[in-house]
Amino acid sequence: MGAGAILARTLLCLALIGLGFVAVATDPAQWLFSQVALGIAALSETLLGLFGESLTRDGIVLRDAETGAAVAVTAACDGHGLIVVLVAAMFAWLGWGAGLGRAVFFLLVAVAAIEAFNVVRVLVLYGIGPENAAAFERAHYLTFPLASSVFVALLFAAALPPALRARGLGAAALIGLLGAGLAVGWSYLAAPAAEAALVPVADAWLGLFGPDLVAGIRVTDAGPVLETTLVTGRDPVRFATLPLRPADFMLAAPLVAAGALFLLRRPVALVLWLALALLLMALALALGAVTGAHEAAKGTGLVDMMIALGGGYTSSAVYQPPGAWSLAALKAAQNALVHFNLFVLPFLGPAALTLAGRRTMAEAASRAAGR
Repeated sequence: MGAGAILARTLLCLALIGLGFVAVATDPAQWLFSQVALGIAALSETLLGLFGESLTRDGIVLRDAETGAAVAVTAACDGHGLIVVLVAAMFAWLGWGAGLGRAVFFLLVAVAAIEAFNVVRVLVLYGIGPENAAAFERAHYLTFPLASSVFVALLFAAALPPALRARGLGAAALIGLLGAGLAVGWSYLAAPAAEAALVPVADAWLGLFGPDLVAGIRVTDAGPVLETTLVTGRDPVRFATLPLRPADFMLAAPLVAAGALFLLRRPVALVLWLALALLLMALALALGAVTGAHEAAKGTGLVDMMIALGGGYTSSAVYQPPGAWSLAALKAAQNALVHFNLFVLPFLGPAALTLAGRRTMAEAASRAAGR
């Protein structure tokens, strides 16, 4: 498989992830996954009861009967993101070559495995408890997202043709193990690294396509903030700002670094790969900043804007919210890129190297046979 084919399938995968999130946002899909969340909560309640835990359940909320601490089975735990990515990756990279019946059977098994994984996630998070804030946040926002990425990669590798399956499973497992080790140090470096590397690139993206509503991203003593052109006061002039967590958009960095180790013998490819990862993560942050600014404008009702025109001059304007479909498409694009960066990007470099290597070996064998 050549570079052009790899790029085409990658873009197709990204587009399919976006379409998947558009589909998930519809009312029937929202109802379906709300029932899945209820089912996960009910099963978790039963299992915790078997383990001797004293708790009550109110819908998707599990509450400790003694301490009152609660864990909710939110959309992050209903498995829809993992399912969307897996289905998109299978369509983009495997197609129907193995047969429709086998693909449907595999997807049913994979969905069951994903939901079982999410039950384990809920049980572990409940065991840690939100009262242990640092450990809970690390597990919820770092450990389990990275584990989810590796888990989906292993599921995808299991669906590969027999000639590639063992190699795919081995590569995914190795990236997971290396990423787990790197994640320990990354948890301490994430915030400063994101502020130093990600914020400037995201700000450059905003300079290319950001709406007038967004003035840029700035790192302050209190942390990174998104500056908007929404006026909150005229004497003196004050603008609305929103807190940002750029490190959230570099969540996949340990896995990307682990995958990059496969490219150590190809320094040019390694540099290009890391640069691409930085650009895509920064683009996701920029899209998140735009959607966050629109949501804030809608939530606060602010409409007065002052837009800098250069040379110290400003122009007053009135905020015009985008249409419902436009905003939905923007959110779908952001969701697609965030999930692509976490679930596909870390494994794409090694996969592309493997496919390119197989093509090179096949061409060499063909030339040798021709001689």
